[in-house]
Amino acid sequence: MRKPDFTRRIAVTGLGLVSPIGDEVDTVWSNLVNGVSGLRRITYWDPEPYDCKVAGEVTDFDPNAWMSFKEVRRTDRNVIFGVAAAKKALTHSGLEVDDANRDDIGATISGARVARCASA
Repeated sequence: MRKPDFTRRIAVTGLGLVSPIGDEVDTVWSNLVNGVSGLRRITYWDPEPYDCKVAGEVTDFDPNAWMSFKEVRRTDRNVIFGVAAAKKALTHSGLEVDDANRDDIGATISGARVARCASA
């Protein structure tokens, strides 16, 4: 494994998103610029016993599009969002991962389930 070299530059080559305001880069950007909120009444579970009844839920998400049925059953929903965002970032980047470049490509994932595919 290579030691970190903080003087090297990287290029963000692809973005992947799974969010309450969209799951495509153009859709999310448009919704952000236009002030579209992803907050809605909670539907994933019954919020009645709690003071807060709104959240930013991801809707219309098919986990089986990103992982096999067995993997989906055994994996936390947040991890599935991360896998989907990372795969979307790689697709968006257009990079072909092979033996020659696999050590120079990585993905970072933030709490908002935004993945950036970067190449050194």
